[in-house]
Amino acid sequence: MSPVQLLGGDPLSVGDPAVFGVITVSDRASSGVYEDLSGPAILQFFSEAVQSPWTAKYAVIPDEQPIIEQTIKDMVGGNGSHSSSTRAAAMRGAIAAAVPEVKASPIVAVPPTPLTCHLHS
Repeated sequence: MSPVQLLGGDPLSVGDPAVFGVITVSDRASSGVYEDLSGPAILQFFSEAVQSPWTAKYAVIPDEQPIIEQTIKDMVGGNGSHSSSTRAAAMRGAIAAAVPEVKASPIVAVPPTPLTCHLHS
C-alpha cells in the first residue's frame, strides 16, 4: 500500500509545519482481516495535540522486510547524502536499541522529519 497523505493543524497557527510518518506493520490489518486502530489513534492524537500545520503519511503494510524498507524510503525520501546517511545510521541504532530483535535494515536516507514506527506481530 502506498502511503496516504493527510493534512492537519491550523495554517494561521504560530509554529513551523511538521511532517510525520506513521507505519502500521501487520499482516492481518494489511490484508483486511481487521481494521488498524493504532495508526488512526496516532493520527487522531496529532490532530488534537499539534496546532501548527502538519502533514502525515500513513500506511498499513504486511510484515515483510522488502515492503517495510520500501515504505520507509517512500515516506522519507532522501538522496543518500552524507547528512541523510548519518540520520539513517542513527535511526538504525535507535531502533536496534529499542527493539533488539529487529535487525537493522539498510535505510538509504532519512531527512530531518519525525518518523513513527510501531510494530505488530
